[in-house]
Amino acid sequence: MYHKKVMELFLNPQNVGDITKADGKAEIADEACGNVVKMYLKVEEGIIKDAKYKAFGGPVTFAACCVATKIIIGLHIEEAKELVFEQILVELVSVPEEKIVCVQAVVKAVMQAIEYYENKKREKDKK
Repeated sequence: MYHKKVMELFLNPQNVGDITKADGKAEIADEACGNVVKMYLKVEEGIIKDAKYKAFGGPVTFAACCVATKIIIGLHIEEAKELVFEQILVELVSVPEEKIVCVQAVVKAVMQAIEYYENKKREKDKK
């Protein structure tokens, strides 16, 4: 049912876990696909140095998390904000149409983690 790239990432996930004292974090519970994604970012001087996730869901969600974290590690926050679900779909080769919402949920988690980081940074800069 799933492309071999999706299954490879599902069976051999990368960047799974959390980051203690994460600079950015988010939790998305997506009703459309029934999945939960927690995203954690470590940011130094505006660069995403590490990204980890924890997920509850199917193969597409895990594979999308793997791809998203690999894409954003090493990017400046402003570059990471340009992440779109189509980038992940290209890497996954083939995703059933009804599972695209799972990929979109992962991107939403990344964006919320970035927003958390930016809000935290603004508060810190005010002090």
